[in-house]
Formats: sequence, structure tokens, C-alpha cells
Amino acid sequence: MIAFLISTHVYGQDITFKGDVKTKEEGRAIPYTSIGVKGKAFGTIADSLGKFVLLADKSAIKDTDTIIFSRVGYSSLRLSVKDAVGKKLNISLAASPATQLDEVVINETKDKIKVYGRTPGKMTLNPRAYSSYPRISDISGREQATILNIDNDIQLKEVNFLLIRNNFTNVMFRLNIYTVNDNLPDELISTKEILYETKDPRGWKTINLDNYNIRIKGHKKIAIALQLVKSGLADRDTLKHSYLIPSFPSPLKKSYFREKSESEWMQVKSSYLYVNIKAYKLSGNHNDLAQSEAPDSSSSQEYMKLMIGNNPNVGKTIPVDSAQIYYETYGDGEPLVLLHGNNESIASFRSQILPLSKRYKIIAIDTRGQGNSIDNSTAPYSYELFAKDVMQIIDQLKIEKINLLGWSDGANTALILAFSHPELIKKLAIFGANLTPGKEALTEQTLEIFKQRRDSLLHRNETKSVVYRLTDLVLNEPHIRVEDLKKITAPTLVMAGEHDVINEEHTQLISSSISDAKSHIFKGGDHYVPIKQPEAFNHIVANFMSH
Repeated sequence: MIAFLISTHVYGQDITFKGDVKTKEEGRAIPYTSIGVKGKAFGTIADSLGKFVLLADKSAIKDTDTIIFSRVGYSSLRLSVKDAVGKKLNISLAASPATQLDEVVINETKDKIKVYGRTPGKMTLNPRAYSSYPRISDISGREQATILNIDNDIQLKEVNFLLIRNNFTNVMFRLNIYTVNDNLPDELISTKEILYETKDPRGWKTINLDNYNIRIKGHKKIAIALQLVKSGLADRDTLKHSYLIPSFPSPLKKSYFREKSESEWMQVKSSYLYVNIKAYKLSGNHNDLAQSEAPDSSSSQEYMKLMIGNNPNVGKTIPVDSAQIYYETYGDGEPLVLLHGNNESIASFRSQILPLSKRYKIIAIDTRGQGNSIDNSTAPYSYELFAKDVMQIIDQLKIEKINLLGWSDGANTALILAFSHPELIKKLAIFGANLTPGKEALTEQTLEIFKQRRDSLLHRNETKSVVYRLTDLVLNEPHIRVEDLKKITAPTLVMAGEHDVINEEHTQLISSSISDAKSHIFKGGDHYVPIKQPEAFNHIVANFMSH
């Protein structure tokens, strides 16, 4: 249940703003206008006819907040929330004065074409790195950016960017070019609307800029940003694939993200976005700022840590019933299988895998429908199903005995494996497990979060989605009996945080019901001890596994 409790935005009451955007002079529809609440993650993009629907959480905005309507080529319009509530909004934007750009004649024998930014490579940081940001209303308006060091005087030729791991049938992006202030994208440089649409939203894409006459002079840095304008969704669930541009996992770089057109830019650390520009270098003035594309030896450990969960060198896929299960292996020694939490991935164990791999052969598994694993079914989820998937992997890898570490939902799955196949488990360590749904096991606040999430998905008729099934799983599963726990024969370590989403009495019930079990409660810890207190967590687990 990790991701939901970190990232889910709970809606009190939705408030809806509807209307259309037209030109002030002729009354023509203005397509793809950006609409956002200043400083808030609420917004949308008008459609091709200028029509829009903006959803916001009533409890999170004030009457004095400002809704901003903006589009390149037009003067922005500001409207207070108070003046917009309960009305059909007929927005008129006046054309802004045209900006005269310097004419440039390219001499291809003299003007050198240079590439600035991240070029193709095999290694990528999964777009789920951005999943800690809230999912508000629709996905339009989301923007990713990279800051590039450039020469003093350039003429843009093209922008290239990579799209991976998504279920969209088509996407449209808006290219925005910004100045840089305080290491963040700042003011728009681009004065023309540049839209790019593709029906093949995977692989490297090129936006040709030869006809736009974009000359950038006197800047040492610029921000290249791609804003999602519209998208078509495939029949399968796509909520977790809202971020399309991946990163090269470099500890020396940052990328930038904002939820909507008027929300604040946020830094994404250790992320070198797969975006580059080709440009003609027009003068001899050169900016010598280094653009390291890979970490040096002093940061190699951090680099390897970033690769976890999306490492093509060690990642493999195994087919199971109606699914393709992705897993990664690290180290040598006795097998230690790692099972992550709800709506998470192998990456949630980034702080554990490398330290533990010094002694064990780590087999980290993405549960079906999560991380890089694919689920082709639409049936409700159960921990028994997840346990069956793990068993098929163990069987195909021909492993006779394993150590097992499970966190949250992964801990529930681990318990089922331990009492269903006691002969398989050498040692068992679990963190944040529960035997039953409901308030006997989970805090009331946790249950309320998941109920509101379920109701929101029901309202949007997304009952077949992975996110709905994972939400429903927490509210209706597991159903593990105390008698089942008595079948576990492996030495067991039962862990939780002092302020966990699992009631402490329930954690103690699990520990006392297993014959050869020890318990450990992390003082001051919550459900995310493996992330927030990794050294203490790793020490307890390693000490238990080795004795």
C-alpha cells in the first residue's frame, strides 16, 4: 500500500469550471489553451474546439485563487475563482503583438551543427520515478523539462525526445522553450505555437524546427519542456503510465516536472531527461560548461542504486498465467526474494538491494500489473494470485529453497507463501503485514484514504484498471487465519513502524501466532522505514538472515 499512502490526493468535493476559449477579435475557437490555477496542481488543456472542463478539489482552493488562461500568440487572461464558480465561462483572448525574430541565413559549410542534451542510450530511469506527484483531474497539462547548457548564439534545427512504456494510442505535445532563473525554467522564449502529435507514442521522436526560425542568443542555459496536450488511451489501464519521457539515471543531473501549467516546477534528482536539441552554432562564442552524461567513479554506487528497478543488464521477464512478470537479480549466494508493496515496484527496495546483495543472490520481483510487469487480465486481485505468480517464477528458475523479504502487500504475499509452501522457505522477514482488511488491522485514516480512492475510480468507471483492483485489494483482502500462521515452520522476523498504518496490536498478533518468530518495532518509524531508515532496517534484516 506504499504508493497510495504517499501520493494519493484525497478529494473532498470536486468543483468544476466549464467553458470555451475564443479569439477576442473574431470569436474563433482557440484550441489547446493552457488553463491552470496559479500555484496549484489543478488545470487542463482546452480541446481542438477551445472547450474545456477543469476539475479541482474545493477544499484545496480559495475564492481569491487565480485561474490563468494562456496560449502562445495571445495575451494571458486572469480570472478569480470567486468570479468563475457556477458560471459557463466564455473566455476571450486578445492576440498579442507579433515578435519580429532575426532573420538568419544558415551557411552549412560554416555554421556547425551541434547536439545539446541527452542522446540515445540503453539505460533508462522508469517514468514511475515521478509517481510521487499527485494525480489531479486529467493528465493534460503535465510538463517535463530539462535544462541544457548551450552556446551563445544558436539557431534551432530540431528537438528529439524518447517515449517509453505507455499504453497510449496517440499523444500530442506542446514544445515550450524557457529561460532559466535560479536553476528552474522561467520565462517563455518561444513565441510560436509548436505542437507535435504522434500515433506511435514509443521510441525516439523528432520535432523539426527548420521553418520556425528560432534563434537563441545571449543565453548560457535554456530549458526545453514538453507539455502533454492530449492523449488517447488504449483499452488497458494507463493511470500509472502518465509520464512518458524517461531519464538517464545520473546522480549529477536533474530534470524538472510540473503537474499543470500554473503549478510550481519541481526537481527530479538524479535524472537526465532523454531530450536533446540539434542547433546551428552561429558564432564563435562558446559556453564551456561541462555536461557530464555519466557519473564518475565516486558516484558509481549511487548510479547503480538508481538503475534498480529498470536495469536492462539484469532484468528479465517470465510468462505466468495472463501476465509477464519482470524481475532483477543481484549478487551471489543463497536466494533472497524481495516482494514490494501496493502500486510500487522493485525500485522501492533501492536502499536494500545493493547492501544485501553482498551476501545473498537477490531476486527482486515486480508484482503483476506493477513496475515493469504486465497484466493482461481484468479479474480482481488477491494475494493468493500474487503468491501463485511467485511460485511459478521460483519453479521456472529451479530454486529449491529461498529466503523471503516482503514489505506491505509483499509481506501479505510472503505469509501466504510461507504457510502454503513451508518446505520452500528457509527464513522469512516481513514488514507492515496484515491478516485481514478493516479497522482491526489498519488505521481508520488509512481505510478512509482507500475508500475515497475507490469511490473516485468507481465514479470514473475504471473498475477494470490496475489501480482500482489494487485499491479494492486493500479494502477486501487478505483473509489469513491465525491457524494458517501456525503452519509456518521457518524462522520469522515480524517488523513494523511505531507509527505504522498497521495497528501495533495486529503486528504483535502475527508475531505471537508464528511458532519461531521474533518481532521488531522501529521507534519513530512509519510504514516507510525501508526508505526513511534504511541503515537500521538493513542491519536488522541482515542480522536476522545471517543467524
